[in-house]
Amino acid sequence: MSSSFLLFIGWIFRVTHCVINWILVLLGRIGYSNCVMPSCFMLRLRYLSTRMRTMDILNRYKLSVSKRNLLLIAGIAWTVAGLILTGRGLTYLFQHGDFLGWWLAGGLLFGILFYILLFADISHRHIIRIRGLSVPYPCAFSFFGFRSYLMMALMISVGIILNRFDVINKIWLYNFYVTMGVPLLISASQFFYSWAANKEIA
Repeated sequence: MSSSFLLFIGWIFRVTHCVINWILVLLGRIGYSNCVMPSCFMLRLRYLSTRMRTMDILNRYKLSVSKRNLLLIAGIAWTVAGLILTGRGLTYLFQHGDFLGWWLAGGLLFGILFYILLFADISHRHIIRIRGLSVPYPCAFSFFGFRSYLMMALMISVGIILNRFDVINKIWLYNFYVTMGVPLLISASQFFYSWAANKEIA
């Protein structure tokens, strides 16, 4: 048996021992003073120590930036996403699309409409959130909140599924890429403007 497996078995035994002792104390079968608590205490202490060391390492090597530069990073990230979607959509439409002018006009028009109705508010809320961060030098990846990262992962997954299994016509799908890329690029300009206009964010 490997040493790591033996350590794991020993850890399971100690946790089980602690649980049994606690149950016996609660049932009144043994007194609190008779409960063998050092193992429980040591497990808890070891867990806290490991967690503190992990957090210390993460804080030490965390890529921290100023809140102003976080706006710049957010703008770059939104630009990259917009260029990827727009580029893939335009490439497919140029190669396979009939009535190209109509497709491009529709994608641009609905993209601007998407920005006005949805993305303008989303980008504004992200800018306000970044400006209001409590730490002066947040993590470089905190330009999105957890829900935004989750939503982004969901949208990417849906796009992959639609593209992989031909759920909808490819012309419509890639035109939708253009439609989504346009508001992303416009929103990115808002981050760049906010970054340029704020030389210092307290």
